[in-house]
Amino acid sequence: MSIKKFKLINCPEFNSIFIKNVNNITLYSIAISFTYKSNLIIITDMLAGEISRIESKPEDVNFLINYISKKIFDNIKGSYKTPNFDEDTFLDAFVIAVKEREKVKGTIKKTDIFRFETIKKLKHQGFLCNCIPGFYPETKFFLLPDGRIKDSRTNNKILFEQEQKIWDYLYRNQDRVGKEIIPSVFDYCTGRKIDIEVNGLMEKAIITYITDLKNGNYQIKINYQGQYKTINKTFTKDELIQRVIQSR
Repeated sequence: MSIKKFKLINCPEFNSIFIKNVNNITLYSIAISFTYKSNLIIITDMLAGEISRIESKPEDVNFLINYISKKIFDNIKGSYKTPNFDEDTFLDAFVIAVKEREKVKGTIKKTDIFRFETIKKLKHQGFLCNCIPGFYPETKFFLLPDGRIKDSRTNNKILFEQEQKIWDYLYRNQDRVGKEIIPSVFDYCTGRKIDIEVNGLMEKAIITYITDLKNGNYQIKINYQGQYKTINKTFTKDELIQRVIQSR
């Protein structure tokens, strides 16, 4: 099986980049057209004469390839395209061309290349991951057709900053992509808040350590206002998880 090779040519003076094959034939042109209200990314299949047009908000373009890469994969379904524009073939060529360029230039973060490849592979599948640090462990994340991520708690797209945290984590833990796991008591509770009684009032403390007593019960160590202590009371797994969820 032959390996496809493409190269990416950057032409910032024309606000464009080109994808060429090994025979130096231009397969695609990708150009930014600036207007007062929005920018347009116009992708042209030079051989088939088909186009895809993506609208994006005004933005200062300092690094053309980075900008176009992000916008293409944040808006993988163009706002307009001619009937026979083949998005899958274009994305295959684009990802390969970006990777080839990065071997030499190194201008796009490795996490972004990983994100591009994962979006291309999973965009029709849906489920991306769950149990990600910094989010509730039971929250599931799904990849939308436009390359954005939504969560199961709100069924809405999450913030771009949250997406970046997820992609950074998945880049370091690539075996977690598309794999649903069952969160453990440690996932649910370590570093989480729990309500405790202090002088007759309920206050929030942070669980810093959980000990499995090997008898079906768990004991926790907490941080309350900078003071660390072990709670004498023990909890079953379900009791502890429920206490933490109620303390959110």
